Amino acid sequence: MSSDRTAGADLSAEVEELRRRNAELYRTLDDVGRFYEGLAQLRGLTTPAEVHERVLALAASLIPCRQAHLLVHDPASGRFAPAARRGPPIAFPVDHLVDPALIAWAFGIQNASVVPVESHPLDEGGVRSLVLGPMACQGRPVALLVLGLESEEQGVERIALDLVWALSREAATVLDRLRLTERVRGLVTLLDNVLESVPHAILAIGRDDRIIACNSNAEFLFNFKRFLALGERYQDVFPAEVARVFHAVAVSALEGRATHDVEVEHRITEATTLTVGFSASILADTEGQPYGLVFICRDMSLSREVEKLRELDRMKSEFVQTVSHELKTPLTAILGGTEVLLVDEDTMDPSQVEVVKIIEDGARRLQALISDLLDLSRLESGRIVLEERPTDVAGLLAETCPAMAPPDGPHRLVLDLPEEHRQVYVDPGKIQQVMENLISNAVKYSPRGGEVHVALRYTPTHVEVAVSDEGIGIAPEHHSRIWDKFYRVDSSTTAEIEGTGLGLAIVRHIVEMHGGTIGVESDPASRPGSTFRMALPLKGCPQDEL
Repeated sequence: MSSDRTAGADLSAEVEELRRRNAELYRTLDDVGRFYEGLAQLRGLTTPAEVHERVLALAASLIPCRQAHLLVHDPASGRFAPAARRGPPIAFPVDHLVDPALIAWAFGIQNASVVPVESHPLDEGGVRSLVLGPMACQGRPVALLVLGLESEEQGVERIALDLVWALSREAATVLDRLRLTERVRGLVTLLDNVLESVPHAILAIGRDDRIIACNSNAEFLFNFKRFLALGERYQDVFPAEVARVFHAVAVSALEGRATHDVEVEHRITEATTLTVGFSASILADTEGQPYGLVFICRDMSLSREVEKLRELDRMKSEFVQTVSHELKTPLTAILGGTEVLLVDEDTMDPSQVEVVKIIEDGARRLQALISDLLDLSRLESGRIVLEERPTDVAGLLAETCPAMAPPDGPHRLVLDLPEEHRQVYVDPGKIQQVMENLISNAVKYSPRGGEVHVALRYTPTHVEVAVSDEGIGIAPEHHSRIWDKFYRVDSSTTAEIEGTGLGLAIVRHIVEMHGGTIGVESDPASRPGSTFRMALPLKGCPQDEL
């Protein structure tokens, strides 16, 4: 009898255990079902921030954790940066959360894994193990899910890790899709900006003659509204005479004939008529098949004005060259004649000597002007090629500067050169011309004398030269104009100072050809003098001491 009762009790216990396991199984199935519902919702999210938060929430529902972090991979640096977090704050940088070697291992095994926490700052916060969920798409790392658990690694069930791995793969796909979508959106925006910035009317027309795209210049030139024209046949949008031109140009393009700038008189308003040039090219789809045509319509009158300006600039350059060369011959004769006359200066009347010296002085000034004109013309036309080579700029200054200020004059030239001599890749002849111009100006525009200070300094990326004087200075309103050719500050203090107004224009061209910059610092109202500061890049040469 007692054995029957014992057997019945055992059977009841076994049934109860089966019921309990069955209930746990149903709960697990419910949890898995809710998880996959959340996974499906993940695919509908539209921003990375939403995906990050949903991933952490789903992960925490699978494995109870004390900390949850999502680290996003930066392709530029190769590092993982924090993007989202759940749980109490940590007292160390999040990018130190997981060792790089451990991250590489997690992506190498391509599965969710549990690792123990040993000698880790999280250990002090009660975390005993980490769950790592690597997120990769097509072999590229996307992000890393990190869960900090209070339990040991043996306490994590296999089914939970499998679900975390499923979550990681799905989240990687969603994040990569959002990245690609954002990239496509950026490219579309860039293309729209490019189309809007082109100073011509642009239209794309499909094979069914319907307008696919156009820019705002097309709206202006042909007087229609874009939102009304898109999707309509171009024959119904444009005036009949313009539509006929489009048709003719389209036929020429499809037949492979030249379609460049077919010119037509087009009236924009009653008072405005333009000569418009039409051209077309075939628009292909992603597989290279013809999809339609792209039309470019441009105002030919503007192009003709540009061509006229270019032709005038060319004629100006040729005129300067011709006149300069034609003047050189008589100038050489004049200077030669004055030299011959001055050989017998002792036998000449003083008034005669004065006249000859005036002629010589005027001829030399004209010779300097011609030389500057030719230099500037060559620089502007791009006919001068720099002969760059490693150069000791400090040594160049030490050779050039002393000759620029006579020792018996009212100016005192001070050279401030560093002890270190470094090679700079420049054209030494052109840089010497720059320094001669700057120091000559410093002397000329300091009529009362004073100190002319030339300083050279090296930075990690540039060599800087500053030329300072104690002269009349330059008012701030003239700073941007002094680099223009023939520009001279109009004041009583400069009226007696000789100059062509070309020196600083030449200086700027030479410095910019070297990839450098030059500027002026001067304000006569606050302090006398000016400082011209030049910076040249340290490029392409060894930086060993000479």
